[in-house]
Amino acid sequence: MSTTEIIHALRCRGITLLAVEGKLVVRPATGLTSDDRDAIRSNVPELVAALAAERQLASQVEVEVGSESWDQSAALRMLFDADTLVEQLEVDGRHPEIAAAAARVSDAFVAHDMPALRRALGEFETAVRRAHSRAGS
Repeated sequence: MSTTEIIHALRCRGITLLAVEGKLVVRPATGLTSDDRDAIRSNVPELVAALAAERQLASQVEVEVGSESWDQSAALRMLFDADTLVEQLEVDGRHPEIAAAAARVSDAFVAHDMPALRRALGEFETAVRRAHSRAGS
């Protein structure tokens, strides 16, 4: 599996990969399978390079969507907060409703569409909280 395929497959399942100061951050780690962990371990330098390049390219591109322009830093913070919520509530990121919401978040992020990202993250948070409340019942 290529680096791009690894990143895409994990994002579609609601797992976020970030390159932060030359290190790989994966959230939520609870959503990883042993195969995922092996693929990540085997490709850490390539993943960090690809994610750093993606981030740099996105920060160079100013995309206007409606009245709100793309803000890479804000988008990454929102993704990090969403991943943190999954970990705090100890919800399985592979839950079908959460994975579907995460795919919409990923699509909006890739499209650099801030309004769509905000909507998708709202849906994602709702799905996470709904799954958490069902698990507590």
